[in-house]
Amino acid sequence: MNTFKRFLFLSFISYFLSLIGVYAAPRVLATIDLKQFSSLNLRNPYAIAYDETKNHIFVAGWGDNKLLIIDPSTKNLVDEIKGINWPWKIVLEPEKKLVYIAGYEYVTGYGYNDTIYGINTEQKSIQKKLTIDNGWLLDFVIDKEKNLIYGITLKWEYLNGTRRGYASFITIDAVNGIILSRLELGENLWPSGIAFDSSKQKIYISVNDFMNWNYTEKIFIVDLQTKTISNTVTLNTTDTWSFLTNVKLDKRTNTLYAADYNRKIWYLDTITEKLSGKIDVPCYPWSLSIDIKKNQLYLPDNYMDRTIVVDLDTKLFKTTIKAGDDPCNAAV
Repeated sequence: MNTFKRFLFLSFISYFLSLIGVYAAPRVLATIDLKQFSSLNLRNPYAIAYDETKNHIFVAGWGDNKLLIIDPSTKNLVDEIKGINWPWKIVLEPEKKLVYIAGYEYVTGYGYNDTIYGINTEQKSIQKKLTIDNGWLLDFVIDKEKNLIYGITLKWEYLNGTRRGYASFITIDAVNGIILSRLELGENLWPSGIAFDSSKQKIYISVNDFMNWNYTEKIFIVDLQTKTISNTVTLNTTDTWSFLTNVKLDKRTNTLYAADYNRKIWYLDTITEKLSGKIDVPCYPWSLSIDIKKNQLYLPDNYMDRTIVVDLDTKLFKTTIKAGDDPCNAAV
């Protein structure tokens, strides 16, 4: 078979496979305009989550301060729940028909009183309001078996004209909202993301030391049995303007992925607790999501109005999904 015939043959095979979905590239299937569901201007829909059991999308954002529940198959609004102040993150617990949403309220003097709302998806009502006094809640996860919430907070303080930040890891009783314990992570550190491994009973926290102008990026590993930092993995100490934005745990491969705003994804082995490598990406990732079925990472790029796809088998950039206006989060 000569070169030209080989080219035609391979082109036909690729086209045929794409038709049956074997070789289909990621693409936009539909667009849902959220403005049609909002009487006010829904700005910055930061929070999104997907409930596969009910095929529902949960979206919340600044502007109208409510949770939208959407059926993606019909693109229709299923329901809405009001009374959520400045929502920015959603965590689902479908087994208990609960949705946890983080919102915050600015307090004069560079402080925040953050709230975690517990919403019953059957009754469509707010059942719990857990207030984090005098602290900025940056991220949280749910321990479903123990009814606990693990979170990372940052408290601002001005002393003699100098701004200081105090980072903490907190454990909250999800039933009554009481903070059970607080582990101080350090002064002038900025924690940005948290992941929970229930089998190892460990917490992984991405931490930035840029407030001390060191630009050092680390992963703190917290032992939940002792409530202490059992290990610290340093990712970067040389690249200026680097900033870890979030972390995600892939329990299948015992791998923790950390998004770095300086155009890279770090990954470490959670068994050896050592850095395995990094993935250079053509974007400034603010968040990341893992697609377990396709073994891919999705990185919303709010600068270029697109989402970057990374192949986890090869640890290489795969393709780009061009869509959206300043995408900041993705749900799988």
